[in-house]
Amino acid sequence: MLQQLRGRNVTHIGCAVGLTIGLLLGMFAAVGVIQLVASGAAVTLAVVALVGVTLGLGIIGFWVGWLFSPHGPAGSHKEEHEETAH
Repeated sequence: MLQQLRGRNVTHIGCAVGLTIGLLLGMFAAVGVIQLVASGAAVTLAVVALVGVTLGLGIIGFWVGWLFSPHGPAGSHKEEHEETAH
């Protein structure tokens, strides 16, 4: 599978996957915060949890996608592939 991704920019794919997982986990975290904190600040803390988890996993997904992109560490193999093709 990694051979298919080599040479492609997959940062946007990693970011999209990270944001999707972040939204799902962030919703669970927000509901958990609302259940645990039974006060007027519960909604504010829930929104902070949702945004924090979503952005955090989006950034992690972008970083992981960068690792598999041509300009990341996987890009060093691109030159080797081009040399063996000639």
